[in-house]
Amino acid sequence: MNILIIDDHPLVREGLRVALQTLSDEVVVHEARTAEEGLGLAHSPLPLTLILLDLNLPDANGIEVLSALRDEREEVPVVVLSGQYDAADVRACIEGGSMAFIPKSLPTAALLDALRVVMAGNSYLPEDIVLSARSAMPSRAAAMAELNLTPRELEVTDLLLRAMPNKVIARELGIALSTVKQHLHAIQTKFGASSRYEIMRKAHQFGLASER
Repeated sequence: MNILIIDDHPLVREGLRVALQTLSDEVVVHEARTAEEGLGLAHSPLPLTLILLDLNLPDANGIEVLSALRDEREEVPVVVLSGQYDAADVRACIEGGSMAFIPKSLPTAALLDALRVVMAGNSYLPEDIVLSARSAMPSRAAAMAELNLTPRELEVTDLLLRAMPNKVIARELGIALSTVKQHLHAIQTKFGASSRYEIMRKAHQFGLASER
C-alpha cells in the first residue's frame, strides 16, 4: 500500500508518516517536498493507493496541482490537507476532484478515521462544512423519495461522492458521457444545487453519504 505525501513541511511529513504506518503493516510512505517532486512520483510507474496533498505549496497553486494529479492518476483518491481554510477552499478542492478536505488541526485519531473512510471509497468533509445534525438526517430511502431520485441518479450521486470525473462515471455505469451529463443536470435540479460541490454537501445533509 503506497501512500504519497506532498507537503513542504518536514515535521508535517514526519507526523503523517508515523500516523499512516499505524494503518497497516503494508503501508509504504513516499514523500515529496514540492509540487514538482510530487507530480514526478505520480507520473512514475509507482502503484499508489492514496495521495495526501498540502493545499499551500511554495512552488505551485494547490488547486492546480490537484487538477494535475487527477489528470495523471484519476484512479487514485487525493486527500487535501490544509492548515488554514475557508468554504471557498473546500469548494474548489471538491470541485477539483478531491475525495476529502482534512484540516491539519484534526486530531491524529480523527485523521486516520477520515482516511479509512476515503480508502473505503467514500468522501469526507469537515463537520463545520457539513453542518447538519446527524440525528436530523432522513434515512437513505426517505431522502431518495423526498428528492425524487431515480435508481440511476442515485448511482451517479454515489459515484460523484467518490469524486469520480464524468468519464469515469460513464465507464463504471456503462453509459455514454452525454447520458452522465443529463443525469447530473437532473440531480442538480432535484437537489437545488448549482455545482458538484453543492450536490456533495447536500448529499451529506440528506444522509445519502452516511449509509453507503
